[in-house]
Amino acid sequence: MHLSPPISLISASYIFCSERKVSWVRSYCSKPENLFYCEVSKSYIQDNFNLYDLKSEFESDSQYKEALAILLDETSIRKSSCDNTCGNAEHLYGLIHARYIKSPAGLEMMRRKYVAGHFGVCPRHFCQEQFVVPVRVYGSMRWILYY
Repeated sequence: MHLSPPISLISASYIFCSERKVSWVRSYCSKPENLFYCEVSKSYIQDNFNLYDLKSEFESDSQYKEALAILLDETSIRKSSCDNTCGNAEHLYGLIHARYIKSPAGLEMMRRKYVAGHFGVCPRHFCQEQFVVPVRVYGSMRWILYY
């Protein structure tokens, strides 16, 4: 019988891949539970204009700076501190992603995913397999598919 590892270990396994030279953003977006995210470019993440006021979402400046350093692959994470640090990086990426998909480049990237059927199709018979769009309800951590 094969038991799956706890979620925190799954998150950590995507972080500790420095020998493969995979960026944190790419590894995070490739996880099955992050199907609806698209990869935000490093240049977008580095632009201070796009990060305006995101620091206020964190308890301290150091948490924000650590999370940003992880997104930009400028630091390595110790396994002992991964739970909190990884959570902060995931939160920051979600905030940046929400802004990115409203930009022209982000809208185009999401449009391509929609046209390719990346989000799935409507299960209703009369929809004739129309593609669906993911929506997150404010205040909820669950995604729903709109059809």
